[in-house]
Order: sequence, then structure tokens, then C-alpha cells
Amino acid sequence: KATVSVLNCAGGWTYPTLSFSAKVTHPMMPSTTASSRSFSLLAMCAAAAAASPPHLMLVLTDDQGWHNVPWLNAEQNVMPGDQALKSLVETEGVKLDRMYAFAWCGPTRSSIMSGRFPSHVTENNAGAIDDTGGGVDMRMKLLPEKLKEAGYYTFIVGKWHLGARADVQLPINRGVDHFFGMLTGMGDHYSYASNAASGYTDLWENDGPAYGKGGEYSCDLYTAEAVRVITAHDASVPMFGFVSHQCPHSPYTAKEKYMNMEIDDTGRRIFQAMSTCVHESTVNITDALKAKG
Repeated sequence: KATVSVLNCAGGWTYPTLSFSAKVTHPMMPSTTASSRSFSLLAMCAAAAAASPPHLMLVLTDDQGWHNVPWLNAEQNVMPGDQALKSLVETEGVKLDRMYAFAWCGPTRSSIMSGRFPSHVTENNAGAIDDTGGGVDMRMKLLPEKLKEAGYYTFIVGKWHLGARADVQLPINRGVDHFFGMLTGMGDHYSYASNAASGYTDLWENDGPAYGKGGEYSCDLYTAEAVRVITAHDASVPMFGFVSHQCPHSPYTAKEKYMNMEIDDTGRRIFQAMSTCVHESTVNITDALKAKG
């Protein structure tokens, strides 16, 4: 039975934000230059009797730097979205600074969704639909499957990257009631043309292509879909949501509204803007959850 520690479930959904930066250590990368990931975890609880299961929301960012969060880096705390997340974390959250992730995105997702160390599930970062490696072994149950058995409504928005060679590997066949996003490991943030699927558009909804639903920057598109699902959800049914952003994973493109123009280096400016987008996304998703209560 899924549980989450909260301070008060008496007056509505509570929304403590648990944010943590995950240092990555890898034998091929010196510790002084190791890449890192950051994650933001939102834990939500429905107002009901103590025995009622809580609502759960997990927000994952992709290839974000250890220092690219507003509570660690003043340069990343300039834009409104950054400042809003910093305020949320400091007033309603808990900071964990000893969380460690795998060096690549696919094994990290596989680990989170399977509950196993990457060495026990997969260390293969295969991203293409026709790749034989990568993803989670079909003999392993995923987190959405376990929560669905406990009576949860489950949805995933964003990047799947857990295997898609056959229909049985699709999210809707692995415990996910609603899926909207990409199946592979990397694609254009506007056209959704996949680098891992020979340039074909990789934007999927449940059991087929999401025709006519692209055109927006990926971070904004996934945020809007998450907010839509949350807003439409029957709060009497426990919900698990996983917002799995591709940002700030390559290709490195960002909307001007998220850019801090005081940063001279173009690459740095774009990467931080991509991080700002997921920071603002986390705040917007939290606001949507608050509005339900």
C-alpha cells in the first residue's frame, strides 16, 4: 500500500515538495567534471480517512546539472520560474543532497520505475524503437503496475524510454491508464522528430500516434497535458502521475521567455533556460494540484 508522510490531510490535498539533486558518479568521468541529474518530487495527499491512499506525483528532469537548480546556483535563480520553485522548496519542501543517479537517462528511468539498481535492471541506454537492449525486462513489474493493483489511476506524460519494440512494452500495457509523450530516448523539442527512430515523429497517446497535438515546446506541452489530466481527475480515486521531461536533455533548444540574457555563453544560456522551463513546470503542476483541494 502506497503511503507518503504529510503534515496535514484534514483540509484538502497537501502538497509538500521534495526536491533533490542527484550527483552522478561514473568510472569514465572524473568527479570534478561528472555530469549530474536533478529531480523534483511532488508528494500529494487526498483529504480523507487515515486509511485512504495518498495521491502521488513524480516530476523527473533529464540530464540536468547538479548545479542547475535555483537553491544551489544564484545564476539559475534569476527568472520567475526559478524563483518560484526556490520559494516552494524552501517554504514547503525538503532538500535531499545525497541522492545518486545513473550516468545516463534510460537506466535512471528504468531504476525508478522498477525499484531496482540499474545493474539489476539495465545499464543499456538504448533509445531506438527497434533496439534489442534497454528498457525494463517484461518479467519485472513497474511502479504503475503495482499502484494500479492498489486501486490507483496512473498516468505518465513525457519521455517513456523504457522499451517499445513490441505492443506489450507500451506504457498502457505496463500499468499506465493514460500516456502522452515520446517512446524513444531523444527527439526535437518542437517537431518531435526522433533521433532514435530515423527521424519519424515520436509523439504518442495511449495506443497510437498523437495526431494534431504537437507544435508546442516539449516542456510546455507535457506540462499542459499533466495539468489537464490533474484538473479532470476524480479526486476520490487515488492518482499516481509521472511527468517525465526530456528537458534539459539535448537537442539544446529553448524558448526565449526562459532565457537569462545576462549570460554571455550561448550554450550555457540555452541549457539554463531549459532548466528554468522544468522549474516553472513543477510549480505549475503543484498549483494545479492545490487547485483540486
